[in-house]
Amino acid sequence: MGVKRLKIDTKIQPEKKKTKKKNKRGKRSSVVDNDDRISQLPDEILTDVLSLLSLKEAGRTSVLSSRWMNLWKHTHSLDFDGQCALRGISISNEGKKKSLEEVESQYKLLKSEKRKYMKWVNSVVQSHKSPTVKQFRINYSLDTSDRCSINRWLEFAVSRQVQSLELDFPIPTYWGDCYRFPEELFAPSSNKVFDVKSLKELSFKNVNVSG
Repeated sequence: MGVKRLKIDTKIQPEKKKTKKKNKRGKRSSVVDNDDRISQLPDEILTDVLSLLSLKEAGRTSVLSSRWMNLWKHTHSLDFDGQCALRGISISNEGKKKSLEEVESQYKLLKSEKRKYMKWVNSVVQSHKSPTVKQFRINYSLDTSDRCSINRWLEFAVSRQVQSLELDFPIPTYWGDCYRFPEELFAPSSNKVFDVKSLKELSFKNVNVSG
């Protein structure tokens, strides 16, 4: 039974480059195909490989050729590790005393970088094409202004029949409130009730589920 290919918009593939191989006498005889054999694999296999990479690494493969341009948008794993992405930016006073100006400067830098990260996550979610998502993970230092965006990410994950959902929201020292899980998404009275039968793994850290 043949392998089905995903419907992915790609441009015309470049012509195969062929070179003639020299024999022992220096004469050119047989023809050797130098085309990229990895790119010839079925889309399902390539997306499985890309799903093993980080999102940014998978996204970088789009520049390889028109064949790879949209493949990363079909990955089965979406891991948004904001803690790792924003590592090194801290407004904590632990270990070293900082002036008020230094704290304010770092706070502005952190806020700016978080906005950029949120914008990137939103662009990934909006451009994602796979009908299903096996793993959806958010590890992010929460801020009050992030709730609506995170709720939309969860709506997206559940609508894609997510199998593994992990929410980890380390609480900043300057803000002590936990993220409240949007239980109204699954309430019978809600206009946005999603089927969660596909969910197999669920992990919450610093998440309020009691309302």
